[in-house]
Amino acid sequence: MKTKTTLANPHTAARDLTLAKLAHAGPFLEGHLSPFKRPGCALQCLQLNLT
Repeated sequence: MKTKTTLANPHTAARDLTLAKLAHAGPFLEGHLSPFKRPGCALQCLQLNLT
């Protein structure tokens, strides 16, 4: 039986590398996302509020 080799996707490799770096970064600041609306914008945005 032949095994199929899969080509590495550069986007997947970059994402995996970034996630690995984040995993070793240490503790994060705690906070929550709060919706707010900017003047002149129709869509609602999210803002990170640190606690």
